[in-house]
Amino acid sequence: MMPALVIFDCDGVLIDSEAIACRVLRDVLAEAGAVYDLEEVVERFTGWSDATVAAVVAEERGIVLSESFPHLVAQRAVAAFESDLQAVGGAHALLSRFAWPKCVASNSAMGRLERSLEIAGLRDFFAKDAVFSADLVARPKPEPDLHLHAARTMGAPPDLCLVIEDSPSGVRAARAAGMTVCGFTGAGEAGRAKSEELRDLGACAVIGNLIDVPEVIAALDEGAPTYS
Repeated sequence: MMPALVIFDCDGVLIDSEAIACRVLRDVLAEAGAVYDLEEVVERFTGWSDATVAAVVAEERGIVLSESFPHLVAQRAVAAFESDLQAVGGAHALLSRFAWPKCVASNSAMGRLERSLEIAGLRDFFAKDAVFSADLVARPKPEPDLHLHAARTMGAPPDLCLVIEDSPSGVRAARAAGMTVCGFTGAGEAGRAKSEELRDLGACAVIGNLIDVPEVIAALDEGAPTYS
């Protein structure tokens, strides 16, 4: 399979944001009375939309978060990103010579997504209309809506899309959309357990460095089922 489109997740794939974002989410939840330790936030909520987090908190803790919750999380995350956010290692090197059609599809709100890419120096690698946020669809990841919307907008058949995802939620979404997905473990504290989980959920390959994406594509084009 030679992909007609490569869809990159943003947080934890292009930008090294997960640790910052999880600290912000933990703090905002605690202020609302929903206390989770940082390890639990990282384990359970990485890759989830704010709306999904709010639904879980309401179900588990009986706490209904305010309508301003997504805005507050995004506002504080962007403020933290301004000083601390960096691109994932290998992102600039990969995107500067990337030869395939590409886009970004993220569960982040659009304002946070656009600003994150700008801060990390990655926004100019993607066309103006090639950045997609969960704001654009009814159901965020792990549902397939966002990936399918991105593919449709970019004019690519789902079965010819390759998605790069770091979270179980993202892998589930890509597989539900009928797309090939490559797991990524190169940002933050990724380890063997995460690699195995992503494979178990349907990732055809798991890589630890973004510069290996072209080799994954080459392996798929040659009919090889996996690359690691």
